[in-house]
Amino acid sequence: MPPQWRLLVGTPVREIGYEIGRFLGQRLASRSPSIRRGLAQASVILVQNSETLAWLPQDARARARIASYIGIHDSAIRRRPDVDASAATRETIEAAYVGRVVPWKGLAWALRALAEPEGASIHLTVAGDGDYLGECKSL
Repeated sequence: MPPQWRLLVGTPVREIGYEIGRFLGQRLASRSPSIRRGLAQASVILVQNSETLAWLPQDARARARIASYIGIHDSAIRRRPDVDASAATRETIEAAYVGRVVPWKGLAWALRALAEPEGASIHLTVAGDGDYLGECKSL
């Protein structure tokens, strides 16, 4: 899945380079004979989210299962249609980032996305450290 290009405004050049490289790497990997062979031979394929599932070739999707490494199924993360949107704007959404603060982990992208909360109040707790922390604090 391509990165959200609109979030690139104000993104450091090295992070843009990383995302472009990642995007191209994913495209090349999807055409790799060894990856296609491995997917064809696998009885079960574990993916982290529905976007990765969509990346798989059609014949491999039936054998794929979403297994998020954070322990929450992908469907629980998506906004539920039965939730009253006006009630959501009255609450504070608690979010957490746990991990190394390095460009390729996407914390800066999350901060930019959370800056546009669509009427909700969001509190983000960051539990981590790294060379990129100062840059993320400035966002």
